[in-house]
Amino acid sequence: MSDGRAKKNGSRISVSLDSLIGDGGAVRDIDEFVEGLDMTEYEIDDVASSGFLKYDTKGMIKLYIYGCRKGIFLPERLAELCRMNAEVMWLLSETTPSAEKIAEFRRENTETLRRVFREFNRRSVQREDLEGEDAVRTLESLDSRSDEYVRVLEGGEGRPSADAVQMSLEDVGTDAAETYSASLERIEKMKVRAREGYFVRDEKNFVVYCPGGLLRQKAVREDGTVTYASEKACRRCSLSRLCMTIEREYVSLDFPKGCEEIPCEGVLAEMSRK
Repeated sequence: MSDGRAKKNGSRISVSLDSLIGDGGAVRDIDEFVEGLDMTEYEIDDVASSGFLKYDTKGMIKLYIYGCRKGIFLPERLAELCRMNAEVMWLLSETTPSAEKIAEFRRENTETLRRVFREFNRRSVQREDLEGEDAVRTLESLDSRSDEYVRVLEGGEGRPSADAVQMSLEDVGTDAAETYSASLERIEKMKVRAREGYFVRDEKNFVVYCPGGLLRQKAVREDGTVTYASEKACRRCSLSRLCMTIEREYVSLDFPKGCEEIPCEGVLAEMSRK
Protein backbone atom coordinates (compact mmCIF):
# COMPACT_ATOMS: atom_id res chain seq x y z
CA MET A 1 0.00 0.00 0.00
CA SER A 2 1.17 3.54 -0.70
CA ASP A 3 1.89 4.64 2.87
CA GLY A 4 3.03 1.30 4.29
CA ARG A 5 6.61 2.40 4.86
CA ALA A 6 5.49 5.55 6.65
CA LYS A 7 3.44 3.46 9.05
CA LYS A 8 6.02 0.78 9.73
CA ASN A 9 9.37 2.52 9.35
CA GLY A 10 8.62 6.09 10.40
CA SER A 11 8.81 7.62 13.84
CA ARG A 12 8.92 5.62 17.06
CA ILE A 13 5.26 6.21 17.70
CA SER A 14 4.40 4.81 14.25
CA VAL A 15 6.18 1.55 15.08
CA SER A 16 4.39 1.44 18.42
CA LEU A 17 1.01 2.09 16.78
CA ASP A 18 1.61 -0.64 14.21
CA SER A 19 2.33 -3.14 16.96
CA LEU A 20 -0.82 -2.07 18.80
CA ILE A 21 -3.02 -2.62 15.75
CA GLY A 22 -2.02 -6.26 15.32
CA ASP A 23 -2.09 -8.36 12.16
CA GLY A 24 -5.82 -8.54 11.53
CA GLY A 25 -9.12 -6.90 12.33
CA ALA A 26 -11.42 -4.25 10.91
CA VAL A 27 -8.86 -1.43 10.97
CA ARG A 28 -6.51 -3.25 8.61
CA ASP A 29 -9.52 -4.22 6.49
CA ILE A 30 -10.41 -0.53 6.16
CA ASP A 31 -6.83 0.38 5.26
CA GLU A 32 -6.48 -2.36 2.65
CA PHE A 33 -9.86 -1.56 1.13
CA VAL A 34 -9.26 2.18 0.73
CA GLU A 35 -5.69 1.79 -0.53
CA GLY A 36 -7.02 -0.53 -3.21
CA LEU A 37 -9.75 1.85 -4.41
CA ASP A 38 -9.54 3.17 -7.95
CA MET A 39 -10.17 6.83 -7.18
CA THR A 40 -10.94 7.62 -10.83
CA GLU A 41 -14.28 5.87 -10.29
CA TYR A 42 -15.30 8.43 -7.65
CA GLU A 43 -15.94 12.09 -8.34
CA ILE A 44 -14.04 13.72 -5.48
CA ASP A 45 -13.10 17.38 -5.50
CA ASP A 46 -9.80 17.07 -3.63
CA VAL A 47 -7.90 19.94 -5.26
CA ALA A 48 -8.50 23.61 -4.45
CA SER A 49 -8.77 26.30 -7.14
CA SER A 50 -5.17 27.23 -6.32
CA GLY A 51 -4.05 23.76 -7.40
CA PHE A 52 -3.04 22.64 -3.90
CA LEU A 53 -4.35 19.46 -2.28
CA LYS A 54 -7.33 20.32 -0.08
CA TYR A 55 -7.08 17.17 2.02
CA ASP A 56 -5.78 13.59 1.98
CA THR A 57 -8.70 11.99 0.16
CA LYS A 58 -7.97 8.40 1.10
CA GLY A 59 -7.28 9.40 4.68
CA MET A 60 -10.66 11.12 4.90
CA ILE A 61 -12.42 8.07 3.45
CA LYS A 62 -10.71 5.82 6.00
CA LEU A 63 -11.75 8.19 8.79
CA TYR A 64 -15.40 8.22 7.73
CA ILE A 65 -15.55 4.43 7.28
CA TYR A 66 -14.18 4.13 10.81
CA GLY A 67 -16.69 6.73 12.02
CA CYS A 68 -19.55 4.85 10.36
CA ARG A 69 -18.44 1.58 11.98
CA LYS A 70 -18.28 3.22 15.42
CA GLY A 71 -21.31 5.50 15.04
CA ILE A 72 -19.25 8.72 15.32
CA PHE A 73 -20.39 11.50 12.99
CA LEU A 74 -19.54 14.89 14.51
CA PRO A 75 -16.41 16.35 12.82
CA GLU A 76 -15.08 17.60 16.16
CA ARG A 77 -15.22 14.08 17.57
CA LEU A 78 -13.59 12.62 14.44
CA ALA A 79 -10.83 15.22 14.67
CA GLU A 80 -10.24 14.24 18.28
CA LEU A 81 -9.86 10.60 17.24
CA CYS A 82 -7.11 11.63 14.81
CA ARG A 83 -5.12 12.97 17.78
CA MET A 84 -5.95 10.45 20.48
CA ASN A 85 -7.17 7.11 19.06
CA ALA A 86 -4.39 4.64 18.18
CA GLU A 87 -6.41 2.93 15.43
CA VAL A 88 -7.28 6.20 13.69
CA MET A 89 -3.77 7.59 14.12
CA TRP A 90 -2.45 4.47 12.39
CA LEU A 91 -5.06 4.65 9.63
CA LEU A 92 -4.19 8.29 8.84
CA SER A 93 -0.41 7.87 9.32
CA GLU A 94 -0.61 10.34 12.21
CA THR A 95 -2.01 13.21 10.15
CA THR A 96 -4.42 15.41 12.09
CA PRO A 97 -7.01 17.09 9.86
CA SER A 98 -9.03 19.84 11.49
CA ALA A 99 -12.73 19.50 12.23
CA GLU A 100 -13.34 22.13 9.55
CA LYS A 101 -11.54 20.07 6.88
CA ILE A 102 -13.34 16.91 7.95
CA ALA A 103 -16.71 18.67 7.73
CA GLU A 104 -15.78 20.22 4.37
CA PHE A 105 -14.94 16.80 2.92
CA ARG A 106 -18.28 15.45 4.11
CA ARG A 107 -20.21 18.37 2.62
CA GLU A 108 -18.55 18.01 -0.77
CA ASN A 109 -18.51 14.21 -0.99
CA THR A 110 -21.58 12.85 0.82
CA GLU A 111 -22.84 10.82 -2.12
CA THR A 112 -19.35 9.45 -2.75
CA LEU A 113 -19.17 8.34 0.88
CA ARG A 114 -22.49 6.53 0.46
CA ARG A 115 -21.10 4.65 -2.55
CA VAL A 116 -17.84 3.83 -0.77
CA PHE A 117 -19.68 2.56 2.32
CA ARG A 118 -21.82 0.26 0.20
CA GLU A 119 -18.78 -1.14 -1.62
CA PHE A 120 -17.04 -1.70 1.72
CA ASN A 121 -20.15 -3.48 2.97
CA ARG A 122 -20.11 -5.76 -0.07
CA ARG A 123 -16.43 -6.58 0.47
CA SER A 124 -17.11 -7.23 4.16
CA VAL A 125 -19.74 -9.84 3.26
CA GLN A 126 -17.31 -11.44 0.81
CA ARG A 127 -14.61 -11.67 3.49
CA GLU A 128 -17.02 -13.53 5.76
CA ASP A 129 -17.70 -16.09 2.97
CA LEU A 130 -21.43 -15.68 3.44
CA GLU A 131 -23.76 -17.12 0.83
CA GLY A 132 -27.43 -17.13 -0.12
CA GLU A 133 -29.96 -15.61 2.27
CA ASP A 134 -27.33 -15.02 4.97
CA ALA A 135 -25.29 -12.87 2.58
CA VAL A 136 -28.33 -10.91 1.39
CA ARG A 137 -29.64 -10.32 4.91
CA THR A 138 -26.23 -9.24 6.24
CA LEU A 139 -25.61 -6.88 3.31
CA GLU A 140 -29.05 -5.30 3.71
CA SER A 141 -28.36 -4.69 7.39
CA LEU A 142 -24.94 -3.19 6.70
CA ASP A 143 -26.35 -0.94 3.98
CA SER A 144 -29.18 0.15 6.28
CA ARG A 145 -26.70 1.20 8.95
CA SER A 146 -24.37 3.04 6.60
CA ASP A 147 -27.26 4.79 4.80
CA GLU A 148 -28.62 6.03 8.12
CA TYR A 149 -25.14 7.19 9.08
CA VAL A 150 -25.03 9.25 5.87
CA ARG A 151 -28.46 10.70 6.65
CA VAL A 152 -27.15 11.81 10.04
CA LEU A 153 -24.16 13.41 8.30
CA GLU A 154 -26.54 15.24 5.97
CA GLY A 155 -28.61 16.44 8.92
CA GLY A 156 -31.64 14.55 7.65
CA GLU A 157 -34.79 13.82 9.59
CA GLY A 158 -34.90 11.37 12.44
CA ARG A 159 -32.10 9.45 14.11
CA PRO A 160 -30.61 6.04 13.37
CA SER A 161 -33.01 3.19 13.97
CA ALA A 162 -32.43 0.50 16.56
CA ASP A 163 -31.79 -2.04 13.78
CA ALA A 164 -29.17 0.17 12.17
CA VAL A 165 -27.48 0.79 15.50
CA GLN A 166 -27.43 -2.91 16.31
CA MET A 167 -25.58 -3.89 13.14
CA SER A 168 -21.96 -2.78 12.86
CA LEU A 169 -19.42 -3.29 10.10
CA GLU A 170 -17.76 -5.74 12.48
CA ASP A 171 -19.12 -7.85 15.30
CA VAL A 172 -18.83 -5.25 18.06
CA GLY A 173 -21.44 -6.96 20.19
CA THR A 174 -24.52 -5.81 22.14
CA ASP A 175 -22.58 -3.62 24.57
CA ALA A 176 -21.26 -1.39 21.78
CA ALA A 177 -24.71 -1.07 20.20
CA GLU A 178 -26.22 -0.17 23.57
CA THR A 179 -23.47 2.41 24.13
CA TYR A 180 -24.28 4.02 20.78
CA SER A 181 -28.00 4.06 21.60
CA ALA A 182 -27.25 5.58 25.02
CA SER A 183 -25.16 8.28 23.37
CA LEU A 184 -28.01 9.22 21.05
CA GLU A 185 -30.43 9.29 24.00
CA ARG A 186 -28.07 11.55 25.92
CA ILE A 187 -27.79 13.98 23.02
CA GLU A 188 -31.56 14.06 22.52
CA LYS A 189 -32.09 14.90 26.21
CA MET A 190 -29.59 17.76 25.92
CA LYS A 191 -31.41 19.15 22.88
CA VAL A 192 -34.74 19.00 24.72
CA ARG A 193 -33.24 20.87 27.66
CA ALA A 194 -31.77 23.47 25.28
CA ARG A 195 -35.17 24.09 23.71
CA GLU A 196 -36.45 24.86 27.20
CA GLY A 197 -34.21 27.94 27.24
CA TYR A 198 -30.71 26.77 28.15
CA PHE A 199 -27.25 26.51 26.66
CA VAL A 200 -26.34 22.85 27.33
CA ARG A 201 -22.75 21.71 27.07
CA ASP A 202 -21.81 18.40 25.43
CA GLU A 203 -18.15 17.97 26.38
CA LYS A 204 -17.80 14.64 24.57
CA ASN A 205 -18.70 16.18 21.21
CA PHE A 206 -17.16 19.65 21.79
CA VAL A 207 -20.43 21.51 21.25
CA VAL A 208 -23.13 23.44 23.11
CA TYR A 209 -26.79 22.90 22.23
CA CYS A 210 -28.70 26.17 22.36
CA PRO A 211 -32.42 27.00 22.07
CA GLY A 212 -32.12 27.54 18.33
CA GLY A 213 -29.18 25.46 17.19
CA LEU A 214 -25.57 24.56 17.94
CA LEU A 215 -22.43 26.36 19.13
CA ARG A 216 -18.97 24.87 18.54
CA GLN A 217 -15.88 24.84 20.72
CA LYS A 218 -13.49 27.66 19.81
CA ALA A 219 -10.89 27.96 22.58
CA VAL A 220 -9.71 26.39 25.84
CA ARG A 221 -7.99 28.46 28.54
CA GLU A 222 -5.41 27.32 31.06
CA ASP A 223 -7.97 27.37 33.88
CA GLY A 224 -10.20 24.95 31.98
CA THR A 225 -12.71 27.54 30.74
CA VAL A 226 -13.99 26.67 27.25
CA THR A 227 -15.41 29.17 24.76
CA TYR A 228 -18.20 28.18 22.37
CA ALA A 229 -19.52 30.25 19.46
CA SER A 230 -20.93 30.05 15.92
CA GLU A 231 -21.37 33.26 14.00
CA LYS A 232 -22.98 31.53 11.01
CA ALA A 233 -25.48 29.64 13.16
CA CYS A 234 -26.51 32.83 14.95
CA ARG A 235 -27.10 34.63 11.67
CA ARG A 236 -29.56 31.91 10.60
CA CYS A 237 -31.24 31.48 13.98
CA SER A 238 -34.74 32.91 14.47
CA LEU A 239 -34.07 33.31 18.21
CA SER A 240 -30.82 35.25 17.82
CA ARG A 241 -32.49 38.57 18.70
CA LEU A 242 -33.06 37.19 22.21
CA CYS A 243 -29.42 36.25 22.72
CA MET A 244 -27.44 39.05 21.08
CA THR A 245 -25.53 41.72 22.96
CA ILE A 246 -24.48 45.23 21.98
CA GLU A 247 -20.85 44.09 21.88
CA ARG A 248 -21.41 41.12 19.56
CA GLU A 249 -23.72 40.15 16.72
CA TYR A 250 -23.44 36.49 17.69
CA VAL A 251 -23.34 34.42 20.87
CA SER A 252 -19.98 33.61 22.46
CA LEU A 253 -20.17 31.68 25.73
CA ASP A 254 -17.51 30.85 28.31
CA PHE A 255 -18.19 27.62 30.21
CA PRO A 256 -16.07 27.31 33.38
CA LYS A 257 -14.65 23.89 34.15
CA GLY A 258 -17.43 21.62 35.42
CA CYS A 259 -20.27 23.85 34.20
CA GLU A 260 -22.89 21.88 32.26
CA GLU A 261 -25.50 24.50 31.35
CA ILE A 262 -26.12 28.25 31.28
CA PRO A 263 -29.60 29.80 31.16
CA CYS A 264 -30.48 31.88 28.11
CA GLU A 265 -32.13 34.79 29.89
CA GLY A 266 -33.67 36.30 26.76
CA VAL A 267 -35.36 33.08 25.68
CA LEU A 268 -36.55 32.28 29.22
CA ALA A 269 -38.02 35.77 29.55
CA GLU A 270 -39.80 35.40 26.20
CA MET A 271 -41.22 32.03 27.26
CA SER A 272 -42.48 33.43 30.56
CA ARG A 273 -44.47 36.08 28.70
CA LYS A 274 -46.33 33.51 26.60
